[in-house]
Amino acid sequence: TELLKMMYSVRGIPSVVALNGSTGSILDSNARDAVARNRFDLAACCRDWGVAVTSPAPALAPAEPPKKAEPPKKPEPKALPIDDGAAKGALRAVAEVEWSAQEVFYVTLLKVLNNVLQNPEEPKFRSLKKGNAALQTKLFGVADGAAAKLLVLGGFEDGEVIALPGPPDGRMTALRDCVSEFAEAEHMKQKRKERDAKIAEETQKDKDRPDAKKYGGADGDGSGRMNIGGDRRKRGGG
Repeated sequence: TELLKMMYSVRGIPSVVALNGSTGSILDSNARDAVARNRFDLAACCRDWGVAVTSPAPALAPAEPPKKAEPPKKPEPKALPIDDGAAKGALRAVAEVEWSAQEVFYVTLLKVLNNVLQNPEEPKFRSLKKGNAALQTKLFGVADGAAAKLLVLGGFEDGEVIALPGPPDGRMTALRDCVSEFAEAEHMKQKRKERDAKIAEETQKDKDRPDAKKYGGADGDGSGRMNIGGDRRKRGGG
């Protein structure tokens, strides 16, 4: 989906992103190269990523070579500490709005952050007009200015035009990772909510479904057993 694409900076297909199964953090955003370099030996890949494995992972069958090479991902600044409490507070405010608006917000914000990180020398990616109608709808008009609060944590300066004065530093990386992690958690929460609603709907349909009509049975008792000759015995017949 577009949200996952933005969360993991996918720039082409096929694309492989390695995640830590315990924390959900990104181990390698371009894991396809590591898999190919280790001849599809996942245990060797895990060693490269510094992840312990309890037993060797089976080698995968070689995949078809890609028809189109994925553009290489540029190195990004190492994450620096940001005000995590302020970031989570702004994101929790976003989580209060309806999911359709949330999803657009996460996709748009992650696109902005990834564009800046992948194009650090391009000024056009470092300047956003708050008055832009599309950005107002998707970003700046959501959750009482949460986007501006988050961007400031990443190094942007607030104003009519919110801008980053120079190339991004590690605060931008940390902000992108924070938003990505939160967006993924909310996405999973929404999927569970939709699943539970579907289960509840089907359960209610079963409850509302009329009982199957019963046929046969003596004197309409609904037992389904035929009582041939019953009336004759009552009358003393043979």
